[in-house]
Amino acid sequence: MVIRGVADRSNTHNKRSWTSNIATACTARDTRHGSRSFSPAIIRRFCRPRTEPRRPGKVVPGRLNGYAISALPDSGASINAMHHDFAVERGLAILPIMHKATINIQNAIGSPIIPTGFPHKTHRVEFFTFKDSPPVVLGNAFLNLPDLLFRFSTRLVDDLSSLPAGNDSNTLKVHLMHMNTSDLPHFRGSLDGVPMQALADSGCEPNIVSLAYAKASGMSIDFTQSASLELAGGMTVTSIGTCYAMWYFNDESQWVYNTGRCLAFHVLEGCSFDVMLGKDVVFGEGKLRIHHGQQQLPALRSESADAPSTRCFNLIREPSWNSVVNRLKRWLGRGNRTSGNSTGVVSTVDEQNEELVRRLQARHDNDQKPHGQNKADAERIERLAQEDWNARAQALLALSNPVAPAPQSTTPSLSNPPLSNPNSSI
Repeated sequence: MVIRGVADRSNTHNKRSWTSNIATACTARDTRHGSRSFSPAIIRRFCRPRTEPRRPGKVVPGRLNGYAISALPDSGASINAMHHDFAVERGLAILPIMHKATINIQNAIGSPIIPTGFPHKTHRVEFFTFKDSPPVVLGNAFLNLPDLLFRFSTRLVDDLSSLPAGNDSNTLKVHLMHMNTSDLPHFRGSLDGVPMQALADSGCEPNIVSLAYAKASGMSIDFTQSASLELAGGMTVTSIGTCYAMWYFNDESQWVYNTGRCLAFHVLEGCSFDVMLGKDVVFGEGKLRIHHGQQQLPALRSESADAPSTRCFNLIREPSWNSVVNRLKRWLGRGNRTSGNSTGVVSTVDEQNEELVRRLQARHDNDQKPHGQNKADAERIERLAQEDWNARAQALLALSNPVAPAPQSTTPSLSNPPLSNPNSSI
């Protein structure tokens, strides 16, 4: 589905607003968001855990039909996106896609997804609606409107006046905008053995390191290999040089294969952050999917026989993994304490952690397999393995409990599952 409208640009009291026949939106400067978390129902369905993204604050806040919202800017996306329910709840007109060419939209890991203004200038704003999406996403076509990023964001570098202008025809695009780097997605890892959090930018072609960090870390800089970098607003600057370092993804999760990569970094003077990883690293080796819970949307269906027109939807989704894992650990260990004995835990914390990691890894491995008999067999084997682990846990509970167990009820319930199916609550 597509939402279309005509946006008009106007400047009033140094504030920008955009209006359309669909919605009215006015920019604001400070909006805060909290983190989303799992519902108890999702936690109980451990076999298919799903993650909600942590929504970054201080992005592009505004009003849509009178509702205060904050749209997520995705510099690597070629479309604007909107959650289908968000559009319906606010009475926005949803029109069927009428393009002659087939619309083929892909997310960051290549999976296809279904798409369910200013004075004296008008811009047609087009939103693709999805059943599973953040409320509003602004793609690079809108973000690259004149002066938009310069007026409402801190640029890539703190001071551009002292940097030489780039004039190389092979200019690398650097689309990152950041108002508050702590609210943007990061990758945890180490650079040449130093633990750190590197900023991730799906719309950036090179990897970047600040000159100050490179000097402080003793990195060897090749000043003969400079490059032209094009910022989001169209301005080009020249990097100081190039350096190389080994990057390792953080392996705290234990189910992620941690392999080091020797990366080339363009050194930029006046950078407002230490290290930024470009899209080749962000989307490489499935790291985005594992570390950031990349959204999986349904396969594309289209009746058009014309040549496909591919568009991108690269938004990075960063779930609060620590909160999720802690909840799953508590869920995994529930029912493993003896009545009246707070220390009578069936399995140790290490054993529970090991089982949790094994289940998460098995879930991830099975998701990678194509649909067919092999995947069905793998899911059946995993289900039997979980039932076996739960049965052994209940047996240990009975042995460790000095109190005689109460007679089994003849009627199974949620608190008293049948012995023949110890895995019924999973």
